[in-house]
Amino acid sequence: MNDDIQSRYQQAQVLSQGQLTTNIIKNDVILPHWIGTSECFWYVRSGDKGKEFCLVNAKDATKGLAFDHAILATQLSAVTGQKVDSNDLPLK
Repeated sequence: MNDDIQSRYQQAQVLSQGQLTTNIIKNDVILPHWIGTSECFWYVRSGDKGKEFCLVNAKDATKGLAFDHAILATQLSAVTGQKVDSNDLPLK
């Protein structure tokens, strides 16, 4: 019985994170990462060219890119000496 409950929980977790629908519908699930006790959170979405890090201000009802992906990629490339793709930043 315990294995059955664990199996169901794992299946529900996969569904809630959108892992099964990602190939069918882009960005059907947003996993917010709240910033401290602020009214802001960030999330990652699939853009036309790759990963996009977005910032939302829930109080002001605004959203947009969290930062300039191209500038960050250029700076990371300079620091590490390795090419960093702005559409696939090595961030989690």
